[in-house]
Amino acid sequence: VGGVLLVFVGLAHGQGDFLRVRFSVLPHRYDCGDYSMQLVVFPSQGRAIRFKVVDEFGTPFEVTNCSICLHWITSGEEGAVIFSAGYNGCHVLKKDGRNHLKVHVEELRRNGAIAATHVVDMICPKPLEHLPTAEENLRHVPQPGLVRPAPQPVPQPGLVRPAPQPSVQQLHVNLPLYESLVFLGAHLTQQQCQVEGTKIPCVGGHDEQTACYQAGCCYDRTDPAMPCYYGNTVTVQCLRDGHFVLVVSKDMADYPVILDSVRLAYAQERCDPVSMSEVFVVFRFSLTQCGTTVRMIGNKLIYENQLVSGIDVRTGPDGSITRDSTFILHARCIYNASDFLPVQAEVLLPPAPALAAQVGPLRLELRIATDPRYSSYYADGDYPVVKVLRDPVYVEVRILERTDPSLVLVLHQCWATPSTNPLEYLQWPILVDGCPFLGDNYRTQLVPMGPVTSELLFPTHYQRFVISTFTFVDSASQMVLSQWVYLFCSASACHPSQMEPCRTTCPAGAAASK
Repeated sequence: VGGVLLVFVGLAHGQGDFLRVRFSVLPHRYDCGDYSMQLVVFPSQGRAIRFKVVDEFGTPFEVTNCSICLHWITSGEEGAVIFSAGYNGCHVLKKDGRNHLKVHVEELRRNGAIAATHVVDMICPKPLEHLPTAEENLRHVPQPGLVRPAPQPVPQPGLVRPAPQPSVQQLHVNLPLYESLVFLGAHLTQQQCQVEGTKIPCVGGHDEQTACYQAGCCYDRTDPAMPCYYGNTVTVQCLRDGHFVLVVSKDMADYPVILDSVRLAYAQERCDPVSMSEVFVVFRFSLTQCGTTVRMIGNKLIYENQLVSGIDVRTGPDGSITRDSTFILHARCIYNASDFLPVQAEVLLPPAPALAAQVGPLRLELRIATDPRYSSYYADGDYPVVKVLRDPVYVEVRILERTDPSLVLVLHQCWATPSTNPLEYLQWPILVDGCPFLGDNYRTQLVPMGPVTSELLFPTHYQRFVISTFTFVDSASQMVLSQWVYLFCSASACHPSQMEPCRTTCPAGAAASK
């Protein structure tokens, strides 16, 4: 069983108005049952109510209907709003044989602003000295509000999705466990399923309508090629194989989200989207990667990460402006630790690598070919080679004076400097870990080596690549710093074995492998 917490935040870039909040009395009471506690509040006319529960660390989480957390919000007689929480639900603390749950009750004005916040400490069974009061620990918070109560039936397990508003929204989402996917689902609206542009197939939705809805996706039986697809909203899925799937639609909010700027806020390493279209951006990553945090509370493992987006800044002659808000999506997957099964694995250690047959110097040579077929090369007297900007430069690195056909030349780093000093502070990467530098708009091209020929007896002793001619400039003044460009590479000779295949695999778009 798992659960998800979404936090959708729109941060306005400007100065907000500070609200003067008048203290008021909110009639309320709470009752203790055999299996749950119930808080009943009576808001003033024209006011809405929002509940937040506080965990053991003092962090508030907004309450929504959630069968995993055993939280339910319903409407009662005379406009009452009722919050029910099971004793075994989320954030209910056990102390001295009693169940404790701290609840923030927020009164919202018609415009969504918070009028007042009431703190209610529910304790069941009630202490003898506890007497209900009209108001407990009243305080006010000058920040935007969110949601109004409405009569709600007890929902079936499913997805509760964030409304696209520029405000803080935390959603406890019910997350049933299925054969291949821990996911959430509820029928999206017809408008949310009217996707313009390229549709993205829904993970775990398969081609069945029920499974598609349970995955929180849209279903169109008239489209046999892709009946199940993501809608214009935010979708968070927790896969049973230990992966997050985060899908954001450009049209999920009142303002378009800048998909190119959406990134994982906690990631230290590169964690790029697995796919992106003109309408959607999709992230899929392991629960142990991309900076995902994990903590264990009771028998529950909680994994959390966060997506954030940038803003489009327009610069004029005398200043810069933006009309965008920052999008923040806080995703949480909750797993029951008891659901994890032990795995028996047998580790077979590979044989030890063969010992070196002899010891001696290893000579490598870096040279530049005169043509794309590498049929001839510039001699020492031809340097410096004169090239026009963007002209191709055919580079080759090879092992000298070795006839072992099993040796493989492996390139690690290749770079350029404006001087003969390879440690020059001013550098430009060409190959990074043997793969073309992704930050170059004229990507280095790796040249695959062909079979053995009379001119090329040991193809594995060579590595070739093509770069586009460039020159170093000052980043501030954009003036040319030097007319000279020197190339350097670090490399090693590798002997293939079961432990070391001597092959570097590059990301798609750079090179398949070499």
